[in-house]
Amino acid sequence: MKLAKLFDIDPEIFIYAAGKDVRLVKYAANEISNYLKDGLLDGMSPQSLFSITGIGNTTLTLAAQLNEAVYRKYELEKDNQALRKLNADLKALLQSSA
Repeated sequence: MKLAKLFDIDPEIFIYAAGKDVRLVKYAANEISNYLKDGLLDGMSPQSLFSITGIGNTTLTLAAQLNEAVYRKYELEKDNQALRKLNADLKALLQSSA
């Protein structure tokens, strides 16, 4: 959310979900078309526009994949903590019954 506010970007970009790549491509295409309408990209060759769009799409996709990996890491850390606690409780239970 902080990055979304800082760069004035749709916060959905930073949240990974199924079908995200299609939405990212649509978002990038809309942004480029807005820049074209505003004349911000006047004078640029079609090849340059294509390259910029490709770089943007790749960046957005990688950002979404990174966020998914960070979230999965968080989930695994929580699972690991729970398993360590269960293991410690089981050891204590076994030692107290012996």
